[in-house]
Amino acid sequence: MSEIAQYKKLARDTYNIVWTLYIAGFVLALITGGLLLPLTFVLVFIGAYGGEVGWLDTCDIGVVGNGKWAKIMVPKIAKFANIKFIANTKTGYKKFKLNKISWIFVLTNNKTHFKIVKYFLNKRKNVFCEKPLTKNFLSSVKLFQLSKKNKIGLYVNDVEIFKKKDFSIKRNNLIVREKKSQISEDSLLHRFAYHDFYLLKKHINLNDIKVKKYSENKKNLFINFSTGNKTFKFSYNIKSKLKKHKINNTNMMTCKKDPLEMMIKHVLDGKTNLNRNFSNSLFSSKLISKINKKFYWDINYAK
Repeated sequence: MSEIAQYKKLARDTYNIVWTLYIAGFVLALITGGLLLPLTFVLVFIGAYGGEVGWLDTCDIGVVGNGKWAKIMVPKIAKFANIKFIANTKTGYKKFKLNKISWIFVLTNNKTHFKIVKYFLNKRKNVFCEKPLTKNFLSSVKLFQLSKKNKIGLYVNDVEIFKKKDFSIKRNNLIVREKKSQISEDSLLHRFAYHDFYLLKKHINLNDIKVKKYSENKKNLFINFSTGNKTFKFSYNIKSKLKKHKINNTNMMTCKKDPLEMMIKHVLDGKTNLNRNFSNSLFSSKLISKINKKFYWDINYAK
């Protein structure tokens, strides 16, 4: 059975089970005259909850990307949507019919984001894109402008927002991330710092950034900059045996609910703030470009 067939079967089986429980609850209430009321409430609640999380009412979406991250995301997406196709840049994402497709999830290599997102925006399809939207600030601006022109949604992964963490900011601040991860050609600025930057957005003045240190290799990233009367130090290590993410003394790892699933559900339900996402995405992109001093139009992404 193909990967997409497995997800469709899971969604179909779940749909049938939930509807059965939902109906069974009301039938029990009628037959017993309320004698099994507690069980009735349980069954009806499960049925209603199934509808709330998206089991009973799903939209049709397409996925572009079949790599490691896509394999993490696709099972989560399948809980809230009917996946009509999974394509990659080799098999061709342009061959699929898009008539009933509500959203396209772009989960490909960063270098391919611009051309793929632009293609689907021009087809007037809502697009969810893995971060960063592009590695270049001006290229990202162009895509957001295109989405606004075509009056369609463009959403960039901002999963850290959905952890809903409260953290304190001091005069001197330390942000630490440690994990064991594969070495990639992508900068750790885009892989990890991107998320922390939009979380700290309201505390950072982009017009008053003084970079004191920026050092990066394949395994580590260190940043030290000041803004106003505050200093922010960032330390990232992707070859650590520990798994840690802290903003000062706040542990950013613990969550009651899966933040990825919460983000996906909000996107598909239309409950997300697209303007906030637009602002956060461009903020992180612009801060990255100020730190690595690559504030230019990269023709490799604009093709």
